[in-house]
Amino acid sequence: MSTDHTILLSDMAACLPAEALSGRWAHGHWQKVAYEAEGVAGTLLLAGPETEAPPVTLPLGAQGWHAIHLGVFSDQWGGPDCLRVKLTGDPCFVPIVRAEPGFDSTILIDEIFWKYADLSGQDITFAELQPAGRGRQASIAFVKLIPLSTDEVAAIQAERGMCANRRLIAMDDNFSFYCERRIRGVEDLWEELEPYRHSDVGRLFWCTGAGGDVTSYPTRVGRLVGRPGEHFPGPEYRNVVDNVHYMRDHGIDPMRVARDYAHELGIEFHISVRLGAFQIYPFYEEYFGSDFDRQHPQWHCVDRDGRPIARLSYAYPQVQAHIMALLDELAG
Repeated sequence: MSTDHTILLSDMAACLPAEALSGRWAHGHWQKVAYEAEGVAGTLLLAGPETEAPPVTLPLGAQGWHAIHLGVFSDQWGGPDCLRVKLTGDPCFVPIVRAEPGFDSTILIDEIFWKYADLSGQDITFAELQPAGRGRQASIAFVKLIPLSTDEVAAIQAERGMCANRRLIAMDDNFSFYCERRIRGVEDLWEELEPYRHSDVGRLFWCTGAGGDVTSYPTRVGRLVGRPGEHFPGPEYRNVVDNVHYMRDHGIDPMRVARDYAHELGIEFHISVRLGAFQIYPFYEEYFGSDFDRQHPQWHCVDRDGRPIARLSYAYPQVQAHIMALLDELAG
């Protein structure tokens, strides 16, 4: 990399549209904050967990391949932070998560490497995590672009084509990310998988959702997580129900979307089922608990002295048939 020609963009007040920026804390706006740090000074943008600021775009004006680094601000009160970022030609945003610094830390700006990309004709867009429940602080202090040589670009492209290195397996419960994201389209689901692009992940194990036969996809065999008028264990669980019921009502099948996007990324897609997760302790039992399990206590496991155990027994043909019907549904 040629650091002699590094482009440092530290005035985030240049982001557009200008009317989405404010000099003070205001709902629906990114707050402009002047800063000075080690080796850099400028104006950063900051949005809080409930700000609901719109996406803003920073013109780059760069040509050719660059390494992209982001300066992310954090303090000891607002973390863990999450900034969503995409280039003009990217299919969706990806989250850049800043770990919580802790109360013994000072106010920090971390420089984080994002990715290599050809920036010809591209700008960069920033967004905060849009929650239906719990949110996160988002910020951007600077963008650093380091140009790459022809040899470096060739090496990057060659490495991306080496599929033999994709030996890692990723496990996704197809549930947790619904806790804090607002799913309103397939691009919001792509965002969960996009970080695996050009990685060494070759297989994805994608779970049915909550566990057992309680799913986060529209099911005919079990039940979709959440019920109308249900008392939720916490706001994040209400967020899950808002997302999965929205997808059902708008014809979005998250299993199919995840499968197709994984294949587009060159990743094997495998269904994962938590075969024992039919029960849970109070007060989560109404939310996660299986109706099939509740209705058939005669098919529960028992220990050696005859006491019931909180799981179904696969020794019973009826339990086998139920889970096979779920697997058959998933395979379809």
